[in-house]
Amino acid sequence: MKIIQHKLNEHFNLPNGTFIFDIETTGLSHKYSKVVMISYIYPEDGVTILEQDYIESLNSEKNILYRFIEIVQKFNFAVHYNGYSFVIPFLNKRLEMNKINFQYNKKISIDLYRNLKLSGTLKKNEFDTGFTREDSISGAEFVELYKKFLNNKSQKIMDKLLLHNRDDVISSLILANKNSNIVSEKIINLENELYFISDIILSTINLRVILENINNKLYVDLKVIRLSGVVFFDIGKDFDKLNNKDRSSLVVKYNEKIFIENVNNYISKFKNSFQFHKY
Repeated sequence: MKIIQHKLNEHFNLPNGTFIFDIETTGLSHKYSKVVMISYIYPEDGVTILEQDYIESLNSEKNILYRFIEIVQKFNFAVHYNGYSFVIPFLNKRLEMNKINFQYNKKISIDLYRNLKLSGTLKKNEFDTGFTREDSISGAEFVELYKKFLNNKSQKIMDKLLLHNRDDVISSLILANKNSNIVSEKIINLENELYFISDIILSTINLRVILENINNKLYVDLKVIRLSGVVFFDIGKDFDKLNNKDRSSLVVKYNEKIFIENVNNYISKFKNSFQFHKY
């Protein structure tokens, strides 16, 4: 496996503990196809790093998968495009088929495609970000070119393949930077350990918040009250003394929308008063 690292001019505006990645495969079937390239973007000592890993033989797939695990264990929380439905299920299946005892939990990641309610490919959605792509090949063309590379090991072909994956992951970074709030609102610091708000379960009087990272899974139950169709955090008798602005920071749910940023801020502010349980 080859690993190439570059410094990027683009800023990494996402919270600590996050990385961006994208994969390239030899096809869409996780049963018959393999992962042959993964590009990452992550912060390191105040610098934005682009790392591109690729294999020169299909027999080396295990190496690129082990490197993926190393990155995950270092940064925990992934940001990707269409990762929920393709990228992560594909990776997890290839890990399983290679008998590697690791599965990445997609619940501690952000899918830009899903969370931003986008439609179409990354290329289609990057026009609004101002990103200008140098790459000119499609995913299908990548597969065919990679087959040629396996036969002739042409550096010219590999450069074209690397450019394709590089542009995908940089485009994802720019899209994520412009919408960094959807990432930051999900990450919370508990005693110097970062957790991801992976799930929120609302009942009549309680809000259960599930917090996860690569090693641990916790939950906390928070009391709520319902007033005129709005769900608030229940802070007791002091609630009636609050003005509208302060009350708005306690809104949990309104018009079917869960206010995750409020949930994060509330837990962060009063975390020493709450009891966190192992899930």
